[in-house]
Amino acid sequence: MTRLILFNKPYGVLSQFTDAKSPTERPTLSGFG
Repeated sequence: MTRLILFNKPYGVLSQFTDAKSPTERPTLSGFG
C-alpha cells in the first residue's frame, strides 16, 4: 500500500531542512517535524 503525506508549507519557510548558506537564520521545514 502506498502512503501519501501532505504538508502545507507556510509562507516564508524554506523548502528544505537545512539552510547552511544563509548568514541569517531562516525558518526551514525541520522546525515543523
